[in-house]
Amino acid sequence: MGSMMEWAHGGRLGNWLTVNGESRPVTALVRGETYRLRLINAANAWVLAIDPNRFSASLIGLDGQSFAEPATLGYAPFMLGPAQRVDLMVTAESDFMLEEISGDTPYPMAAFTVAGDATVTAPAVRLQPSELPEPDLANARRIRLDMTGGAMGGMVDIVYQGRKLEGRDAMTARQAWAFNGVANLAEEPFFAARRGETILVETINRTAWIHAMHIHGHHFRVLSRSGSTIDEGRPWRDTFLIGPDQITEIAFFADNPGKWLLHCHMLEHAAAGMNTWFTVG
Repeated sequence: MGSMMEWAHGGRLGNWLTVNGESRPVTALVRGETYRLRLINAANAWVLAIDPNRFSASLIGLDGQSFAEPATLGYAPFMLGPAQRVDLMVTAESDFMLEEISGDTPYPMAAFTVAGDATVTAPAVRLQPSELPEPDLANARRIRLDMTGGAMGGMVDIVYQGRKLEGRDAMTARQAWAFNGVANLAEEPFFAARRGETILVETINRTAWIHAMHIHGHHFRVLSRSGSTIDEGRPWRDTFLIGPDQITEIAFFADNPGKWLLHCHMLEHAAAGMNTWFTVG
């Protein structure tokens, strides 16, 4: 544990995946009833690949925010990064598995058995969509976040606790990543937002690794993602995945006063530098 090689690469992935603390649990469902499956990726570094279409599930929410209508996923796999959540709606008709499909062979994470007759009629589901203040894009303040460092990221300058790391300083300080050249929590905030201001953050991933970027205290809309389409309807999120050499723009309405973290939720990456903060006043 705590190897700098893993901290500077993809983080410690581990080799034993559990669901609610159990290995491959089995849950009994009643035939004909409709269920909400809330999936929470509590892994420290593993991005889970799933396909809700394998068991005819609809998406009804992301990162704790509900949709107005169920949505059918038009692609596969659905990537669920550390800290991300997805709410699925499924009507129990026959046994099914929740599988991780990133490998050559699908890995069963959890099983669901269905029993009972088919006389139960699932009631119509009414969703209550989340009502959050929309970003004012016409008057947004643009903030740029450059992500650098890590293995295969080339030589980069890193400032940590007010001084530039040189030679073996990075190994001693255990800092391998930087936001705008600064590793971990600087004394001054990354930015200071006025309450009611819209902040647009352009994140540029100059590293060789995927990251799960998480904002505390606010939810945002993803505006653009280079090399990839945006989820239809731009659903509210508080964590977004960004791949190597990718640029992603998000915007949020800063209405929650306080001091808030902005960090990579691959926890080794956060510990090794990908951690900053901002204020809303």
